[in-house]
Amino acid sequence: MDFYRLLLAFLLTGVLLGPSPAGAEELVSGRYLQGAGERIEIELEIGSPPPSLVIVIQNLPQGVKMIDSKPKLKTYDPAGGVAKWLLNKPNPGKMTISFALGRPLAKGEVEGELRFRDDAGRMVSVALKN
Repeated sequence: MDFYRLLLAFLLTGVLLGPSPAGAEELVSGRYLQGAGERIEIELEIGSPPPSLVIVIQNLPQGVKMIDSKPKLKTYDPAGGVAKWLLNKPNPGKMTISFALGRPLAKGEVEGELRFRDDAGRMVSVALKN
């Protein structure tokens, strides 16, 4: 009987203290370095191993003109105010997305999200932090 108790304790300890899978926020996260004005900057933190694709979606007020973007935008719909970047095979670590607009924006006029597949293949959406 003591053997089974010891085995159960060992198994539970391994399950409770063993390595845990990375959470979505550990795979990819992002925050605004500059979230107002004519130039907006987003810092992304890409975990290791990185997802094969990260989609950055930026929502802007309708009709705002996009002047410049680094890296280059994949799509921008000024009528809907939605900009998208597709980051194929990103390197682990930090990277910055910056873009210039046709007019300055007030704090709170921008919001965005990151989409990617987690280790299990599920689509994950993470809001950009202000």
